[in-house]
Amino acid sequence: MWVNVLAFLLTHLLTGMSIIFNQDYVCITESGSFTTNSRYGKNLDHILDSLPDNVSKSGGFFTATAGQDSNKAYALGLCSGDLNPHDCYGLVKSAVRDLRYKCPDHKEAISWSGDPACIVRYANGPFFGILELEPTTAGTITQDIGSNLPRFDTIWESLTDRLVRNASNGSFSRKYATGEAYFTVSQNINAQMQCTPDISQEECDSCLRAAKSSFKECCHGKQGGYVQKPNCMFTFDLIPTITQDQKPEKNQNKSIWVPLGESSSAILGLALVSACCIFLWKRTNIQGDKEDSQEVQLLDLVIGSGNHENSSENVETSQEFPSIKLDILLAATTNFCDENKLGQGGFGPVYKGTLADGNEIAVKRLSRASSQGLLEFKNEVMLIAKLQHRNLRFNIIKGTARGIMYLHEDSHLRVIHRDLKASNVLLDHEMNPKISDFGMAKIFCGDQNEANTNRVVGTYGYVAPEYAMEGLFSVKSDVFSFGVILLEIISGKKNNGFHLSEHGESLLSPAWKLWSKGEGMKLIDEHFAGSSVPTEVLKCIQIGLLCVQVDPANRPTLSNVVAMLGSETITLPLPVEPTFYVGHFVAEAIQLSFTDRIFSVNEVTISSISTR
Repeated sequence: MWVNVLAFLLTHLLTGMSIIFNQDYVCITESGSFTTNSRYGKNLDHILDSLPDNVSKSGGFFTATAGQDSNKAYALGLCSGDLNPHDCYGLVKSAVRDLRYKCPDHKEAISWSGDPACIVRYANGPFFGILELEPTTAGTITQDIGSNLPRFDTIWESLTDRLVRNASNGSFSRKYATGEAYFTVSQNINAQMQCTPDISQEECDSCLRAAKSSFKECCHGKQGGYVQKPNCMFTFDLIPTITQDQKPEKNQNKSIWVPLGESSSAILGLALVSACCIFLWKRTNIQGDKEDSQEVQLLDLVIGSGNHENSSENVETSQEFPSIKLDILLAATTNFCDENKLGQGGFGPVYKGTLADGNEIAVKRLSRASSQGLLEFKNEVMLIAKLQHRNLRFNIIKGTARGIMYLHEDSHLRVIHRDLKASNVLLDHEMNPKISDFGMAKIFCGDQNEANTNRVVGTYGYVAPEYAMEGLFSVKSDVFSFGVILLEIISGKKNNGFHLSEHGESLLSPAWKLWSKGEGMKLIDEHFAGSSVPTEVLKCIQIGLLCVQVDPANRPTLSNVVAMLGSETITLPLPVEPTFYVGHFVAEAIQLSFTDRIFSVNEVTISSISTR
């Protein structure tokens, strides 16, 4: 499928530290061509026009599709992990413009343009979440390392291996790492690595190591360079080391000679006076220092304020912030080694640590000069906890939607899950959602869009009305189930209304009532109400209500859902009341199902869902 591109076209040599650039794009001729007014061309224009805005507003990464079957267009955009949204928008827009000019009629193309480089890629077939190592582009700095090459190789390998691990261990939305390593008195090695977030940890590791190998094979010994592949990018160079000795000092060229005999008595007298003043000041303020010192404030944080005795009573009543012994932290962070350092703040460095039970932690090591006290520390911890809680739920919603979209649209076989529910959405160690339990799934072939069965399977509360009443299922049946899951995540409550109760109401009814009255925020789970963004929550509720519409034709596709979740500018349609799930409709549907033996006892599951 891919053209194997020779990475290094050394067309001209610039002097000094200039970089030799090869082309930063590839037009894939094997995938064929299209005409401007073709259906595929229009679909491609549609997603490329909105790609810069979607990428910049989605944390630097976005995927999109448009169209159906052979005319379906797929596009991806990825910005460098250190870019702000404004710069990201500009680089993606420039890359889209360049591809339109350089590959005007190709159905498939890739660009790595920009500084720093960003990836813009489109094709007429699915490629999201699929690792591809070709084509490869690269470039190098013309100058050689020289006699220091053995030392450089050792440091370079250690630094890049560390960055490969850090980048591949990134989140569902960001797989990026950057770092420096000391090389000489005047130079450090600086490197950046990044993968498209849609590939797995293992695939990111493989891609970046392949990029390293490509560079070593062609350009070993150079002072800098880059390698770019469809799913990853790698670059490094040498940067100046700024030391204290290099900073200019006042009067550094002047020598002041003071005869020792003439100044010793004055120096001694000044020292005695200074010592007396310091002693008196310390004695006056020692009590205030004890009350306000960093050590005492942190001790208050652990065992309770006002009483510093290490009693069991105090320890038991201060579990707001449980303490961890220093030796445990030293073991978890490998004695605060630089390899585990995540960053440096004004109050001190932060390290990554792994406890004996496998749990990962972040450890802030306060510097001696730090002025951070109890109030600032508590505020920081509480703020991080709230931000993580909100982002976690939203990331699970988006990740689940992407997973279902893959089953419906991006897989070479169209899969209808038929039993989507909260307990079938599993979370990995990084809290990325994974769809599981395909025992009831059905595969659609060709242009098949729906099917009918007289044996309805699924879980009460998640089954679409047309499926429960008529045995009709399609991709829109899964959309209905996703809508229920979304509302459960937002509310923190399970949809327990689909029971054998004549007057029972499901979660969908109060969700509709609150949203229609403009009181949607009352539906939100109280545990993250204070840290949530109202517009984001209301958008999720509206999308959830759209997904549970009675008429399948009024429900969005999962690709539409993903686009709505990732954009702040799309105008959402207005849902109508989900009347199927109110009162007697529920009782009638279930009674009919059991009377006619539509439901099989062995094929309907009832799940008990607990909060993660």
